Amino acid sequence: MIDLKYQLVYHAALRKLLSGDRELTPGLLSEETGLPSSIVEEALQYIGLVPEKATPTELVIKAWKHGFDIVELALSLGWQELEGLCASIFEEAGYEAARNLRFKASGRRFEVDVVAWREGFVVAADCKKWSRARRSALRKAALDQRVRASLLAQNLQNVSLPLPSGRYTVCPAVIAVYGAGREVYGGVPIVALRELRGFLAEIESHVVDIGCFEGVKVSLV
Repeated sequence: MIDLKYQLVYHAALRKLLSGDRELTPGLLSEETGLPSSIVEEALQYIGLVPEKATPTELVIKAWKHGFDIVELALSLGWQELEGLCASIFEEAGYEAARNLRFKASGRRFEVDVVAWREGFVVAADCKKWSRARRSALRKAALDQRVRASLLAQNLQNVSLPLPSGRYTVCPAVIAVYGAGREVYGGVPIVALRELRGFLAEIESHVVDIGCFEGVKVSLV
């Protein structure tokens, strides 16, 4: 388990980053936490964080890789940073990712929190910070995401994504901060944040079990 003193340093650094304060020197973090500068420096070195170049998402990813609870970290983030965290996890799994994709379909405007793609495969993800008690709301979100993914598949040629030429399968997903596993509802995976890496390692082998959509062929102009 990660050292409690290091946890104090990471939370203090995260609070400063989220407030827009870029001054993450060991001295200032020492004042913030009441810990000696030497401990602060150890904590930053432990996860390989360069304070003057750090972002909230980078801090969370690095701390997570070193044993910090991803849910506890994610709960400290705002909505946009949470989407950035999910996008980063996709990228570490070998995907390219874009956030807040907006597109038009059927005379309406739609937005997808995170769109990730690789090798003819696209995941349209909705990121939720709701509590586990709101299962009915998550299931409604899954059905709504299924609609968005279907329309995205039909309009891939026209969206502002740097997709290589080819045909794509589009799969919807809902990523929930809370929860302990995965379920498929209405053909849409609802994946706990802790399970996201494992899910991405397996998703393409379970396309038949998921309500994915065959997209139009994307051609580069």
